[in-house]
Amino acid sequence: MKKSGVAIFFVIMGIMMIIPCIAGAANWTGTWDVKFQDGETMTFILNQIGHKVNGTYSSDLYDGKMSLWRKENLCAGNMTQQDGGSCKIWMEMSPGWNDFIAKQECPSVTNQSSNLRYMKGERK
Repeated sequence: MKKSGVAIFFVIMGIMMIIPCIAGAANWTGTWDVKFQDGETMTFILNQIGHKVNGTYSSDLYDGKMSLWRKENLCAGNMTQQDGGSCKIWMEMSPGWNDFIAKQECPSVTNQSSNLRYMKGERK
């Protein structure tokens, strides 16, 4: 009787581990409130179609377009300002699909190094 109880336990645990996989990968479509480590805030409006994620971003200082590629809960690509400047971004969504952490890398003005910033985003 004890062996069947243990077997049932492992079957239930297996089902619980599979459910997130069945639910599918992260969906990045939506409006996101983003806060950088330095306090700057920004809004992302994203639209995901398959593995491609496109959208816009805006803040008091910057606005532009985003072109990203998604794999599971990861998303990476470029943020391009209206003046043509571009930054790279890497994002990782949490298992609950309602928030993400990210880093952004932009070339410095002198092109001698890069400016690396970290952020957290939450779905509106």
